[in-house]
Amino acid sequence: MSTDYTEFESKMKKTASVLTEQYDSVRAGKANPAVLDRITVDYYGSPTPIQQIASVSTPDARSLLIQPWTSQWMDVISIYICPIGAFLAAVMFFWVLKKETAVEAVSEGIEKPLGKWFYPLGKYVYCTLTLVALIAGAILGGIG
Repeated sequence: MSTDYTEFESKMKKTASVLTEQYDSVRAGKANPAVLDRITVDYYGSPTPIQQIASVSTPDARSLLIQPWTSQWMDVISIYICPIGAFLAAVMFFWVLKKETAVEAVSEGIEKPLGKWFYPLGKYVYCTLTLVALIAGAILGGIG
């Protein structure tokens, strides 16, 4: 009589791999990034494993280093890209388009007409403020 052990072997291999993963998450001795395998963080409203939004490393035997991936790019975007976009939109809207076209586009769908203050305020004050925000952000390394 021959017994087929393949089913038992596969179950034992799965059990051994699960046990190995659980042992990896035990904090004993040197710092191990696997300790964070079960930790999730709230990322735009959904729980996300920390390894998907940051790199985890061990700079020495007693500490873990968690570095989010977006930190450098978020600074570039908030300091340069957003103010440049606001400035270009303001210039296109108030300096390139005709005054009638700009006022018509903004007043579309409103019941009362816009005041006479809208166009000069946008053209001179808003455009100037977006340029100041861009320059100040570049000099100061961010103004937020």
